[in-house]
Amino acid sequence: MRIKLCGFNEIESLETAIQHNCDFLGFIFVKNSVRNINYEQANSFAKIIPKNIAKVAVVLRASADHIEKINNALKPDFFQFHGDESVDDILYFKEKYPNIKIIKAISVATKNDLTQIKMFENYIDYFLFDNKNPGSGNKFDWDLLTNVNTSKPWFLSGGITADNIEEAIIRTNAKLFDISSGIEKIRGQKSNELIINLMRKFNSLKN
Repeated sequence: MRIKLCGFNEIESLETAIQHNCDFLGFIFVKNSVRNINYEQANSFAKIIPKNIAKVAVVLRASADHIEKINNALKPDFFQFHGDESVDDILYFKEKYPNIKIIKAISVATKNDLTQIKMFENYIDYFLFDNKNPGSGNKFDWDLLTNVNTSKPWFLSGGITADNIEEAIIRTNAKLFDISSGIEKIRGQKSNELIINLMRKFNSLKN
């Protein structure tokens, strides 16, 4: 199992996450998000992240120029697409950035939302299943992922905390987890205490 901690916008909590050996670090490049960062911040963060932790740039309906500037600043290992990208958009990205992997987020409210898997499966590297309001800290019905049919690895996201991650593992059999609001006491502000508690719990469940 691996874990992605997402939505960092200042150094102190980022350093805490690094010290506690998460597997992925996510950064939000969405203007109206409380967790949004600019290119200068991204560049400064990138300098302290070790090579063994993957950097993920999270975007929503991003322009080609925005993506290029993010790439130059962060040098991400992944782009995570949260918008209504088409397959053609994904193919354009893959052609321009062949060495960057793609996480395609799917917002899940009903089983029907999972039909998007077939549309994108051959063109992306990972799926991420979240609620209809990403970043809200709300769960969706995890039972919708029972026997989810995809050959791609996938992240579970939405409302995961140290208190319910064991339940999430049992109910979904997920191997990858994405957590943002679950390590915040105040929306948009990461908590060192919650990061440490979560990573301790997660590591105990891995062993």
